[in-house]
Amino acid sequence: MHQIKILLLLVMLLFMISFPAYANVSAGLEWRYQDEDNSYSLNTVKIAADVTQHWMLQTSYDEDNKDLAGDVLYRTRAGSRIQPYLGLGVRDLLQKSDSQLSVGERLEVIAGVALNVGPNPKTGLFLNMEVKAVPDTMFHDSNPDILKPTISLALNFRIPNYRFPKRRNKIKPPSSFDQKDVELLAKVVTAEAGDEPFEGQIAVAAVILNRLNSGDFPDTIPGVVYQNNQFKCVPKLPRITPSDSSYQATIAALNGQDPSYGALYYYNPKLSSPEGLKFFQTANLKVTARIGHHIFLTDGDR
Repeated sequence: MHQIKILLLLVMLLFMISFPAYANVSAGLEWRYQDEDNSYSLNTVKIAADVTQHWMLQTSYDEDNKDLAGDVLYRTRAGSRIQPYLGLGVRDLLQKSDSQLSVGERLEVIAGVALNVGPNPKTGLFLNMEVKAVPDTMFHDSNPDILKPTISLALNFRIPNYRFPKRRNKIKPPSSFDQKDVELLAKVVTAEAGDEPFEGQIAVAAVILNRLNSGDFPDTIPGVVYQNNQFKCVPKLPRITPSDSSYQATIAALNGQDPSYGALYYYNPKLSSPEGLKFFQTANLKVTARIGHHIFLTDGDR
């Protein structure tokens, strides 16, 4: 059994390296609740991949029951530390059950929550708590046992992939920006997101570039940064020395990476003024991402 798990994890690792995922790929081990002895058993390996900001594909293999399952999941709070999700899946894809069951009889509903237990709210180590049940067997004894409802805990490691395919349609190439633009943008990133995860730093730079190309804000980086009442860090920018990571994040954003998913605004709920919170809570805006302590938004009609 342990050899099979190791082999599957190696296959998953190769899969993760080569898989062109939208944002992240994760793999982990799952403990499933055993009703017979009232305990959890480590018997399942899992792999999941993001296909959009909210949608994921997941597969798992239960060694005890020789059960390969495939799931489609929808995450309701992508990028936050607590990420509830719902989904549909199909069990017994290998048809190891003795009974001849249709896909409909093996269709399961899934509800779970992923809790980030590391410093980065989107990548790193996650603790997943999940319930799966086949509706056809929820209200009576299931036969075979492979279709019984399951309650599980899983430790997953989510690996970031910064090759975001969503790029700004009107983004200027990096060569069109001079060194002063790059330095100013890196200063803002340091001041606004110096303690945020690297992905959050890219997102802050991307917001400025999204404004630059939106047509609703000034069309230069200094114009966007120094626009009245937009960035509280402006008075201290002359004293800011950009960090290495802020320069890297700036270059990543200039090359088209946008973890904010087109956001034009962002704020930190813990640091915003009452007036700022009221604006973000009442304006016609929609959340595009939650990274670190920041919430990213764009116009509601976009």
